[in-house]
Amino acid sequence: MRKDSRRKKLLNFFLTFIFIWMGAFAFFPALCSAGPADRLYSVAKKSFYQLKGSPQKMSRRDQWLGVAKKFLKVYRSYPKSHSAYKAIFTVGKLYEDLYEISRSSKDLNQALGYYGKLVQEFDWAQLKDDALYRRGEIYFKKNHYALAKREFEKIVRHFPKGDQIALAQKRLTQTASLLSRAKSPGSAQAKHRKKIVKAPQKTVSKAKHTQKKLSLPPAKKPANALALLEQLSPASPKYKETKKPSPSQGKVKAPPAKKNPVKTQTAEKKIPLVILDPGHGGKDFGAKGLHGTLEKTLNLKISKKVKRILEDKYKLRVNLTRSDDTFIPLKERGPIANRMKADLFVSIHANAAKRKAAHGIETYYLGRGLSKQAKETAARENGDLVYSIPDDQTQQILADLISNNKMNDSSRLAGRVQRYLYQKAKKRYRKVKNLGVKEGPFWVLHDTNMPSILIEVGFVTNAKEEARLKDEIYLNLLAEAVASGISDFLRENGPTI
Repeated sequence: MRKDSRRKKLLNFFLTFIFIWMGAFAFFPALCSAGPADRLYSVAKKSFYQLKGSPQKMSRRDQWLGVAKKFLKVYRSYPKSHSAYKAIFTVGKLYEDLYEISRSSKDLNQALGYYGKLVQEFDWAQLKDDALYRRGEIYFKKNHYALAKREFEKIVRHFPKGDQIALAQKRLTQTASLLSRAKSPGSAQAKHRKKIVKAPQKTVSKAKHTQKKLSLPPAKKPANALALLEQLSPASPKYKETKKPSPSQGKVKAPPAKKNPVKTQTAEKKIPLVILDPGHGGKDFGAKGLHGTLEKTLNLKISKKVKRILEDKYKLRVNLTRSDDTFIPLKERGPIANRMKADLFVSIHANAAKRKAAHGIETYYLGRGLSKQAKETAARENGDLVYSIPDDQTQQILADLISNNKMNDSSRLAGRVQRYLYQKAKKRYRKVKNLGVKEGPFWVLHDTNMPSILIEVGFVTNAKEEARLKDEIYLNLLAEAVASGISDFLRENGPTI
């Protein structure tokens, strides 16, 4: 009997011991999950609730921006964490809610950018349909129904079982109705278009009236000195028109106004212009590989390959900022694209690092770039230019640019190009590293008026990657990837500046 009781006691002891440890192991992951990212997120969340609970705080813009800054700290400190994912969505919601008080379109653009950032940069799908829906609602609010429709369609296509599907389908019906109504001949938009077409005729008739009153044709300002000489030449037709009429000729009648053809269809079919910017050149060699590879030569070679593919395969218009070994200052590269009224600007570079083991492909769009790697890469690409401007002024310029709507398009363009680069490179080399899409303070991007990105195709300071970058087959593969990303962006989304 005693032996049986001892056995029971021992058995009870072991069972109790096992249950305690099972409970501890079950609770252990929860303890681990409350890491530094979660703690930082909790601090930001507390500030969020304090803001929402205080009408006095909500009336002050600096309070909203202060809370957004705390959530952004989570993202910048732990960019790959789930807390960063939630934080970016919350920043988007903060700016969207702030708009209801400020009524500033800049706040809506900021919200669009952060929702787009979540969709583009994170793999978690939990809030992606919510972010897409919020983007659609913002476009809907701006009366950009075609853009809103695109966002709602993404939800239906990619998240058919998500919690936003019913709302997205409802909005799709509404946007389709609004778009068809806008195209109908009797709509306000159609009438407005007619007025725009007739506007030049009214201007001509006004000129005609003035002409009769003065009995002289209206003088036209010559474009340049050569044009002025031509007008003053007796052989010029314009010279004859400016002669004073004799009394027998009577009043001068204005020539019939030429009807300007409607250019709506032509504008819709305009072929996009892409500006490719081969980094460095001339006296600026860029990075130099372990075995003598010069970045400036590599950049030009890849850019020419991309140009050929975009023109031959995708029928796009393409220009290079340099087509040979010429030095072009950073300040002048962006303005080249602006003068040509380009639709996209893509700067192509090869990377370098002091650490020889550093490798991988990454794509940047303009931003603060607070990570150490982004700062180092930007400092190398910016050269001496970045030191010519005080840091506080630099940050102010970047802050103004980040609020621009082009930033949202730039991040989406960067995402598409980076995805194609990694996918195609991985097919040939399994160990290619995907360094992702990042923000960076690159001066070559700061002057452009269109979506702009900077690509780092690999590290010439890494022996293996330098060898790959000397391989024509690999360079063709990279060029195809860049071209595919550009074409994909233009076809499916298009720039919305």
